[in-house]
Amino acid sequence: QLFVRGGNHSENFVLMDGLVVYQPFHIVGFFSAFPEELVANADFYAGGFGARYSGRTSSVLDVTMRDGNRNTYKGSISVSPFVADVIAEGPLVNEKVTVLFAGRRSLLEETSSALLGEVQPLSFESQFAKATFFGPGDSRCSATMIRDHG
Repeated sequence: QLFVRGGNHSENFVLMDGLVVYQPFHIVGFFSAFPEELVANADFYAGGFGARYSGRTSSVLDVTMRDGNRNTYKGSISVSPFVADVIAEGPLVNEKVTVLFAGRRSLLEETSSALLGEVQPLSFESQFAKATFFGPGDSRCSATMIRDHG
């Protein structure tokens, strides 16, 4: 959890592309709900934030995720003893529409008995999808989907 200036975690406001994220941390704070390779920008306000942030009293974390690649298709798969990640992105319509997909799943329940000698009942999984439509000039419209469990 995030504790700022003595407040409790429910006094913080966390946003991802304008969507409220109620559980921004997983497994006792070791893993973020935001895959770091997808984050374009993160603004953290410990005070002095405006009313647009819903009147929270401790802090605001406003995360903007990047758009998918406009030119080429890319993908990656990563597996560690703790987490498995998959990312896919690319253009859909002549550099005018892009998509970005990501999925993560913890592997601690499967690997903890071999690594720690006993099973740890700690798990999470999340999926993220973003479609971005690029208009004239710098205009754009995005649709974001987040599914987070754990």
